[in-house]
Amino acid sequence: MRPSIHEFDMTEGVAERGTAHRAASTLAFVLPGLPQLLAGRKRGALALGAWVAVWMVLWLRWSAVRAALGGGRGSGAVTILGITLVAVWVWSWRARADVGPAAQERASDTWGGPVVVGVGALAAIVLAALLAPLLTDFDPYVGGSIRSERLIGPSSAHLLGTDRLARDVFTRILYGARISLTIGLVAAGLAATLGTMAGAVAGYVGGLVDSVIMRTVDIVLAFPRLVLLISIVAIVRPSVPLIVVILALTQWPSTARLVRGEVLSLKERDFIVAARALGMSRSRIITRHLVPNALGPVIVATTLGVGHAIVLEAGLSFLGIGLSPSIPSWGNMVAEGRENLLEAWWLSTFPGLAIVVTVLAINLVGDGLRDALDPRAHAP
Repeated sequence: MRPSIHEFDMTEGVAERGTAHRAASTLAFVLPGLPQLLAGRKRGALALGAWVAVWMVLWLRWSAVRAALGGGRGSGAVTILGITLVAVWVWSWRARADVGPAAQERASDTWGGPVVVGVGALAAIVLAALLAPLLTDFDPYVGGSIRSERLIGPSSAHLLGTDRLARDVFTRILYGARISLTIGLVAAGLAATLGTMAGAVAGYVGGLVDSVIMRTVDIVLAFPRLVLLISIVAIVRPSVPLIVVILALTQWPSTARLVRGEVLSLKERDFIVAARALGMSRSRIITRHLVPNALGPVIVATTLGVGHAIVLEAGLSFLGIGLSPSIPSWGNMVAEGRENLLEAWWLSTFPGLAIVVTVLAINLVGDGLRDALDPRAHAP
């Protein structure tokens, strides 16, 4: 019996899928992320970029990697390199099936171009900060000869020049990313935690508790934030933990207002009424039912709050009341360069660009999260 045309089509489709799967497997093994990128999945660009970047670091800085493997400085950075390589390869290998025509039709990769750019830029900044011991041979706190290496412009020896103490600017930017990102992330995280719990309690309990919490929020918001920060830092000796706490304590009211509004709309829903009817305590209802359902806007606000915290820390350092000048934060570097802005433009320009790029990347990620978590954005 001769096979029908339909059977020929099915056989041809199976063969085509098999060929595509084998090609994707080969590409995923050699260049992780490339098969996903060719299939239209934008996350493949991030994976491929991370894979190429790590191999470039291994190639260009092999002497530093070998020294770190021998017990020198940067052993933790080498571990991060290895983890990044394994994570990218495993992801691409496990996702290699999503490259065929049928898989492309099923794919729901909603990442827009700006979001991919933001995630990629932020990932590159974080990775560069973590790999700082492998990317530079200089010390961020100790400079060279002040007589011969002071205020040297960008060159092959010093990619972004040196400062007035003959310290390498590129090195200080890399290590400064650790300080600035840590301050931004921890401050935004603490503010989100305090604001979420305060807003949830105020919205659900109501009455006197709601009035006290919200009047406290109004009082904190009534003070000019920068003036309040300057007043506190001027009284107490500034340090990284103090800056983090101050930024968190001045940033939580906006999150509290946001969460309170969400809880007021959620507490009359059927699942909350059912929880009360079952005899659940207030604390259980708040932590297990209300807070998880109000986390969407909180995540977006926290992401944007990271950028705000970085900018505020830079502003305090620029005014001379931030961290100690010896600490290589981006704000300190911008402040140090203002005295030599005309003859040594690179001192303030490059750390300023680092702040701009980082905050812009964080804002792009926040916009992407807002679109992803907004149900109205996916409505037909």
